[in-house]
Amino acid sequence: MYNLTTNSQYSEAIIYKLTEPVYYRSTGVIFLCMLTGDAILSLNTEVLDLTDQAVILLRPDEYYNLKSNTSALILELSFDYIFFKETFSGDYDRMLCNSVLDKEHDYSKLRMYIAKIAIVHYSNVIENRFYLLANVYQLFHYLNSEFVAALPVDDIPISKQQQKINKIISYLNRNYYNSMSLQDLAIHMDFTPQYLEKLMKQTLNCTFSEYLNQIRLQASLLSRIYLTVNMV
Repeated sequence: MYNLTTNSQYSEAIIYKLTEPVYYRSTGVIFLCMLTGDAILSLNTEVLDLTDQAVILLRPDEYYNLKSNTSALILELSFDYIFFKETFSGDYDRMLCNSVLDKEHDYSKLRMYIAKIAIVHYSNVIENRFYLLANVYQLFHYLNSEFVAALPVDDIPISKQQQKINKIISYLNRNYYNSMSLQDLAIHMDFTPQYLEKLMKQTLNCTFSEYLNQIRLQASLLSRIYLTVNMV
């Protein structure tokens, strides 16, 4: 197993290529994100098939096993448990992040927040510690607003606005590498450019250009990391 590791006082980002089975015990709060390939996660009594884009929350003192036949590339973002408990404003014990079992949420936005923190970690600029903390608080706020609830969520239907934004996010994540303008996306979604920009600003707290640039930056970073890991 080859890995790249970087850490701060309260968080750590590890990207590794899974070339052989590994056995771990989580010591903090860990977000496990699949970048490429597939893997099998054995966690407590569950066996989960992790495919590309999967996101799993691991709690402290959980024993887990990972194996892959495709040399999967994995990002682990971990937080010191005391820091997480003291900083996270929601009910941590009721939070569930598991994209394999949870079909109610679009996990692409959660991946975006996690990737932003990893990007700051790997930039290795001391001044970025404040920007890192700001991104951590954004992640915690999003988790608190979207994931602090027991599953199933009483069959509450997803709002029409959330369905729209999920469709937009899904399309951008699949087509970010193509030349695209706000007008192009608006035509594809059958919206006016003004409505589309307002919708993204209200729900994602960023403009179309900011969101598209962020996705491209993440893809570029992960591509460089993938090449680095494969050169080891």
